[in-house]
Amino acid sequence: MLMTNISQDESLAAQLTSSEGIRIMNYEGKQRIVSYLTVPETGWKLIGIMSLDMAKLLAPIKDRVIQVAVVSVLVTFMIGMLLSRVITRPLDNIMNVIHNISQGKLSEHADIKSNDEFKVLGNQFNNMVDALRELINERNLNVEELIKMNEEIRKNYLSTVQALANAIEASDKYTRGHCDRVSSISMTIARSMGVSSEELSKLEFASILHDIGKIGISSDLLNKEGRLTQDEYEMVKQHPQIGHDILSDVAFLDESRKILLQHHERIDGKGYPQGLKGDSIALLSKIISVADAYDAMTSSRPYRKTPLTKEQAIEEMLRAKGTQFDEKVIDCFVILLGASNTIF
Repeated sequence: MLMTNISQDESLAAQLTSSEGIRIMNYEGKQRIVSYLTVPETGWKLIGIMSLDMAKLLAPIKDRVIQVAVVSVLVTFMIGMLLSRVITRPLDNIMNVIHNISQGKLSEHADIKSNDEFKVLGNQFNNMVDALRELINERNLNVEELIKMNEEIRKNYLSTVQALANAIEASDKYTRGHCDRVSSISMTIARSMGVSSEELSKLEFASILHDIGKIGISSDLLNKEGRLTQDEYEMVKQHPQIGHDILSDVAFLDESRKILLQHHERIDGKGYPQGLKGDSIALLSKIISVADAYDAMTSSRPYRKTPLTKEQAIEEMLRAKGTQFDEKVIDCFVILLGASNTIF
């Protein structure tokens, strides 16, 4: 800073004509910052002159200011991260619980330590989970009750069907108990072959009712001793179709009636009533076919007073393997017959 008498420096006085101001000008051979102010009543000008090189002196201050600013930003960022973790921790807790609940862990609860809005949110969330768990438990109880009711209904249906089959057989001393035996053999074969529980239920009804169509055939014809004429045989061959038609209005037997319709079909296509062959015949129908034939062979019939022995029946059925009977079903049946714990 320089103090000078402007009256002694005409070049400087010539440039400072206004009453006050700040200018960059050449003074004593160097660029300087000149600031001036006129003193009232005296007319004097108070002049301050500062070298432009003063910026170098201010550089360290500038650097320090920048350093302080950077440190302030870093500290602010760290504090923000810390606060962010503190704030989001309750949300993370709730999100983890939601994930666990989606995996079926309905005993999970959100554990919120804070005493703010997150605590309220956590409590409401836990209440919702408890309500959801109660609803699911109630639903499970209802499902179990429905399963029990359905099983009771199925048993009642089965009892009714068995009574119907027994009533049909009552007039025929030769076939009395035949449907029950065919059903028992069919179910044993099917279980051994890994048939599903749903299919087993269909098979049970179909096997018990497989001869229900004989209600439409004359009892004299069914009990005739000796060989049937061709016309008589054609009439007997109608019983699968008759049985299928009789059950057409019974909704819960819809699948079972399709099975009993095919129980006299043959693998070689020479069966009845549709002349189906091979894989066109339902597996459950193939099973009933084997069970029906075996019981017929080993029981007294009008056309054969002396039943075949188990060994004779097996030999007879093995000869028809791949033509009348399905190979896999016959193989399974023969193994079952050879087992010591077989019930037939």
